[in-house]
Amino acid sequence: MLGLADGPPTKDKSPDPSSLHHAAQKVVDERIREERRKRAAQLVARLKSSSSSDPYANGTLSSPRVQTTTAPPPPPDSVPAAVAHAVVASLKRRQEESRASAEAEAKITVCLVK
Repeated sequence: MLGLADGPPTKDKSPDPSSLHHAAQKVVDERIREERRKRAAQLVARLKSSSSSDPYANGTLSSPRVQTTTAPPPPPDSVPAAVAHAVVASLKRRQEESRASAEAEAKITVCLVK
């Protein structure tokens, strides 16, 4: 015989480099998603804790007279939506606080002018 081996030549059964890269990329992507979720949860917690220090809650300031009667938004289905809802709520609260502050300053100014 001419030195031919029995059967077809066998390939090494090492994994394909592209499939290894794909698997590693999936792990990296999952870690990034987890980090984003953690940061989003921390942001929501910070926003909630800052809203709990509401000056109207402890009775030092009177509540603003203007009150909106809109329905609350539906509950968020994801972490980014939760962050967006928390940010919007924080912005609305700040806007109401600044409006109340402006009204109080206007009353003081009117009293001083009289």
